[in-house]
Amino acid sequence: MKAAYLEEKNKLVVRKDYPIPKLNSDGVLVKVLRSHVLSFTNALVAGYLPAPIPLIPGPSCIGIVEKLGNSLLGNIKIGDLVFCAPTIGGIPDGILQGWIGFGTPSSKKLQELWHNGSFAEYACYPAFNVYPISSPKLAKMNLSSLATLNYLGIAYGACQRGNLKS
Repeated sequence: MKAAYLEEKNKLVVRKDYPIPKLNSDGVLVKVLRSHVLSFTNALVAGYLPAPIPLIPGPSCIGIVEKLGNSLLGNIKIGDLVFCAPTIGGIPDGILQGWIGFGTPSSKKLQELWHNGSFAEYACYPAFNVYPISSPKLAKMNLSSLATLNYLGIAYGACQRGNLKS
């Protein structure tokens, strides 16, 4: 598969021969349709953020479910249009998949399990971070806009906590 691969600090290359990710028993393999490029991606590439290099960066994505882990039960089906969120765990032991961790033993273990992100043709996410887009209104939206759901959710949460009203 084709993937943007951060080989080392300041060396992001496009590889055409990167293997399709292996599926964990509690994971979901998606064909990536759109991914969100964060405004500070250059800081990750330059090594200013605590990323586990080498890595395929990319936090969240919109994709089509290709395969399901063998221990999954639930409402995700092969062929579903889904949003894949990057947040696994909480501070200080969590990670943003395909992005950063905080260097604790727990976050390092999570990064071993869920290392690479969505700047590739295929990505693997934990099932609890994969959300079917079943609303007809959402399914009609621009996929690039949908890929920013996680990022926009942060701003929405801040507005709610600040009790901002329109």
